[in-house]
Amino acid sequence: MEKKNKKTVFGILKSLQIFIIVPILIFVYFLTLGINLPYVGPNATNFNNYSLIARNYNKFGLLNTKFAQITSVSRTLPDNPQYYLHHPPLISIIQALFFKILGESFMTGRLPVIIFSILSLVFIYFIGKEIKNKKFALVAVIIYCFIPASSIFGRMIGQEPLVLFFSLASIYLLLKYLKSKSKLMLLLFFISIVLGTLSDWPMIYFSFWTSWFLIFKKEYKLAVACFAASLLTGIAFLLNIYYLVHGFSDIIAAFLTRSPGQLLNLPFWPIIWPLVIFIRLNVYFTPLFTLFSLVFLKGFRETNRQNNNTVPIIFVMLFFGLTHIALFPEGSFGHPYWIYYLIPFIVFYSTFTLFKLFSSKKILLAVVLAVNFYFFIRVENWKIKEIQANLWRYDIAKTIEDKYLAPYETISINSNSLVDPDMFAYQFNHDVLILNPKDIIKKETNTDHYIYSCFGECLKDKNLIELLENKKYVKEKFSQGDVYTIFLKEKRKNPGSENLYLSDSRNSLNIVSGKESLFKKIYNYLLTFLHMPQL
Repeated sequence: MEKKNKKTVFGILKSLQIFIIVPILIFVYFLTLGINLPYVGPNATNFNNYSLIARNYNKFGLLNTKFAQITSVSRTLPDNPQYYLHHPPLISIIQALFFKILGESFMTGRLPVIIFSILSLVFIYFIGKEIKNKKFALVAVIIYCFIPASSIFGRMIGQEPLVLFFSLASIYLLLKYLKSKSKLMLLLFFISIVLGTLSDWPMIYFSFWTSWFLIFKKEYKLAVACFAASLLTGIAFLLNIYYLVHGFSDIIAAFLTRSPGQLLNLPFWPIIWPLVIFIRLNVYFTPLFTLFSLVFLKGFRETNRQNNNTVPIIFVMLFFGLTHIALFPEGSFGHPYWIYYLIPFIVFYSTFTLFKLFSSKKILLAVVLAVNFYFFIRVENWKIKEIQANLWRYDIAKTIEDKYLAPYETISINSNSLVDPDMFAYQFNHDVLILNPKDIIKKETNTDHYIYSCFGECLKDKNLIELLENKKYVKEKFSQGDVYTIFLKEKRKNPGSENLYLSDSRNSLNIVSGKESLFKKIYNYLLTFLHMPQL
């Protein structure tokens, strides 16, 4: 009976080697879904900012900018540029290289993170082979391909795909070094640590937990060197910040707003915060693999007898992901992608659980994976529609840009505008001032155009009415709301105004007609009840 079961398992896994290309192709398809869409929707501010920095690297030159992340919109390098210094610069440097080679586009901007996400898949396979065997590695690859977090967050322009790649590369290279004592593996390990730290700060606490693994392996000098390499790289970046702006106020403020922040003001936040994280784990890692990972303690001893690297390495992956969530409660509450670094732990321990529960149950395993795949498709479909539902923001901005604005003109817009200022900055080359009508009346700006937009009725603002009575303006009506382009240097000559009622070129998917779906009702209820900015 035991031999028969082994043959069954071997047959399943052998077929996986042949058809592994199928889940990989599906993963790449979803990873590149909407690759050329404008940067709109949730978290698009990051996409626009990093792409603007990359454009400025190419426009002004890396050496001229001193590798500083400049977010000014200008034809020439300003004497006192605006800096974005919250994160190290590697993502924008790589983007700049892609822009230089392939030309600037939304697709080219997304391409670097997509490539790093695919390369992470490669190291998932290599690590799986190191901690168990080839068959285990193949199943880990399938799981990586079919959890929504891998593709949804893997195509978002940001530091996370780079950090995940370099952390996985570091684990693999370290395991190879411990086995072979190859100096090349050791050198590549330290290069990965340094490049990971130049990608973002979380690599520092990844190296901290990796050092504990090395202490467990009695590699004390290497443990110190590992953490020191990351820490010193981070300090070097801090010194660069000090050189540029003569202080750390900006990065300290960024840290504080992502730590406790406004979360502590929420009633029952110690309950709401972990509940939000748990819901997101189920959404982006699927309920099945979240459940498998929650029972990770069971069977650890048995696993460790087979390979004494397995348990400590999985703990490194777990603590790395948890540290990122716990260290920045406001950040992890406000941003779903904060759970991204848990991917390796979820993937590898779910693979262990699958092997243990379904090793001889071929049909049940197929059913479980099919249900999980259906969930994956549904989440992916929802997230891409979330972007498409915001395309009207781009349409409105482009309409205003094409009709009224001069290249590189500084404009002012109201707070709570229909169009995000970062979109005007990167996609249309306009520096933006955020001002309300009261500020404009007080002459707190010398811009030529004031773009006022809102959902519903804008004329509830008395200051806006006063402004419209004295300045020439054009009102345009979109299905999402009204947009007033006010010509601040031109007085109104007559009581009439030009009204243009434009039909949208797209169907706005966020305008609900008729009865709301059950999913939409549950989604809106969760956002309201848990005070979440987004799920």
